[in-house]
Amino acid sequence: MGEVPEVDWEGAIVADYATPLSDTVVLAPDDELGDAAMQLTQAPLGRALVLDERGELAGLLSITDVARLLELRRRVKVAPRTQKT
Repeated sequence: MGEVPEVDWEGAIVADYATPLSDTVVLAPDDELGDAAMQLTQAPLGRALVLDERGELAGLLSITDVARLLELRRRVKVAPRTQKT
């Protein structure tokens, strides 16, 4: 994805500048956060789509989101949540 020069704004469409889905990190809501963070560090934009089991957009996750969570946990000394079995 590149910047659109102002001279090209008129007539430009999203498809011409959007990152193709095949080049985008896609995660599921129940993916492990650590694994997701590793994938995000390799992503060109540091962002991922989060798709549910139907393939519908459930959210977006960025490496910045993960870093903020880790910093918050460090500041308040919150133990990581354990998964229920």
